[in-house]
Amino acid sequence: MSQSNRSIVQTAIVHTSPCEVQVYLSRGMLKREGTLSLKKGTNDIYIPESSLSITSDVPSVLFDKDVTIESVQMLPDIPAEVLENADKEKALYEAQEEIALLSREIKNKELMHSFLVKSADNIFSLKDISFKEASEYLESLPDKLKKIDCELDELKKEMQKAMEKAEKCKPQKGNLNSRRSCLRVLVFSPEDVEARVTLEFIEQNVGWAPCYRISTNGDRNKITVSMQGRISQTTLSDWENVKLVLSTGSPSRLLQKPQLRKISLSLRHRGMFNMSENTANSYPAPGSRHFNSDMFEGAADNSSLILDSPSGSFDTVTENALAPVGIKANDITVDFVLPGTYDVPANSNPIMVDIQEFEIPVEFINTVYPTASPYAALTAKFVENRHYNLPAGDADLFLDDVYIGKVNVKPSSWQENAELDFGSDRQIQVKREIAKTDHMNVRLSGNERTMYEYSYEYVNKKDSPVDVTIMDQVPVSSDREISVDVTALGDGKLEDETGFITWKKRIEAGESGRFVLKYQITSPKGKYVWENV
Repeated sequence: MSQSNRSIVQTAIVHTSPCEVQVYLSRGMLKREGTLSLKKGTNDIYIPESSLSITSDVPSVLFDKDVTIESVQMLPDIPAEVLENADKEKALYEAQEEIALLSREIKNKELMHSFLVKSADNIFSLKDISFKEASEYLESLPDKLKKIDCELDELKKEMQKAMEKAEKCKPQKGNLNSRRSCLRVLVFSPEDVEARVTLEFIEQNVGWAPCYRISTNGDRNKITVSMQGRISQTTLSDWENVKLVLSTGSPSRLLQKPQLRKISLSLRHRGMFNMSENTANSYPAPGSRHFNSDMFEGAADNSSLILDSPSGSFDTVTENALAPVGIKANDITVDFVLPGTYDVPANSNPIMVDIQEFEIPVEFINTVYPTASPYAALTAKFVENRHYNLPAGDADLFLDDVYIGKVNVKPSSWQENAELDFGSDRQIQVKREIAKTDHMNVRLSGNERTMYEYSYEYVNKKDSPVDVTIMDQVPVSSDREISVDVTALGDGKLEDETGFITWKKRIEAGESGRFVLKYQITSPKGKYVWENV
């Protein structure tokens, strides 16, 4: 049936409001609902979208009654011949301009009033004013303040009138704006009926980010994880009493503790390099070429971890705090169905919603990498083989209620032996120094041998004993003409394949001590021992 042959029994404008939003990281699936009275026959319905996401995609339109949708057409605006209250748009714009002007004048008067009061409090402390001038100023101050108060009263009355005028110009709250698309829907109804219409479309101007608060309160056997969602939207209308479902992806991790890498040795002829004899025979300290101690020490220092303020600085929605949250997961996303309803204003200020809180059993360990930093890296090691079905996001770390920094975490990987880094502990220190280096020629074999001795001094400045793991390394040979022999290791454990050395020590409160590492490198004379990292 062509439109020209249709008999239109009613032309109406239907206003909708948000009722449910599936919020993704950078957009959302928005549902808007409205009610209308359909007459028997074909109804010509116009639905303002109240959205800045004007795309070529036509939103889905559903009715809760047994009606037939004959056509859906997207228009840039409601045609002037059918737009109710069209003449009021200009009046609304003028009223809004007047409100903005009056608001500025009121603010200026209030600032002037505040300035006069403050200047009176400090007038006798001014050096360039006499006592007589100050007294005259104070005598005239009440009249000046009274005049400003009268002007403020008049401005506020004008503001009230302008606001009432603007309210009368609105056919319905939030539906008149300078940029709105419109849907024209031809609906055939077999009878007169009250119906609810639902729009569903992708809204580009909305998103959310998961946030975590990870804390301890003196108990080193567990951590408490509080999860929140930071939601923002910049559409044309506020969202009031909407249901929220949060869907997310998987960001990456930021903060990591130091990692040792295998060092292998190979041979090069000395003629290939422009270096002195002493330099060629001197093997560099393990890790000196791939560890930047200044850079790493700054990263391990808690004082440099404070990148941003804790997420709690946002406005938190507490009505539904820690109420049961439905979790739906598939291979790509995780959905959090929040209980109750929420208000999300149409501005750039996000709101925070509570999702859940739980405890995780962990074991806190202290590990020192002396080639990178003399301070212990404090790490929470997970002791359960459990999968946490949570998205990645930023986390604020608190150690005994002290904020230590912000990191990016991936809770889905928090299984047994997974670790969470809490920065450095300056009260546990291990300093490493070169104690001795000897180089000699082995006459019988025609080889060269360089011996290294390193001294490690440790101290526990805490009031209680601690268990500390100390990690270092010696080079390993990838050439059969090079041999590396460890001659003094103390109670350390050596991994032959990687050259990593582990010392496990229990250091009493206030205790300090020392141990040494000795090893020697033997290589053919006249060839340079090259470090491959």
